[in-house]
Amino acid sequence: MAFEKENTKGRGRPSGSKNRKTEEWQIFSDWMMGEGLIRFRQEMSKLKGRDYVITVKDMMEYFQPKLARTELTGKDGQNLGVIVYLPNGSMETIQEAGDSSPKQLL
Repeated sequence: MAFEKENTKGRGRPSGSKNRKTEEWQIFSDWMMGEGLIRFRQEMSKLKGRDYVITVKDMMEYFQPKLARTELTGKDGQNLGVIVYLPNGSMETIQEAGDSSPKQLL
């Protein structure tokens, strides 16, 4: 049965209160930024060489997502044009699929 507005039976959360999962995530987040972070730093200091590099690389994605997972658009959501500078100093413009004429941005 759906929640009824002006419910007088006393069921449901009070207005503005957080649900249980939200509260649990907040507790976990607080722990991660306190004790969890201290433990993480201790464990990271034990890693050497390749293991350290792999772990840092894996963690970086949580702070700076890979470009393949981000949508790059121009002003007002328009497609971006691509200009390729070739070793001989010339410039080529890549056209969009289905577009008959290349677009040069400069």
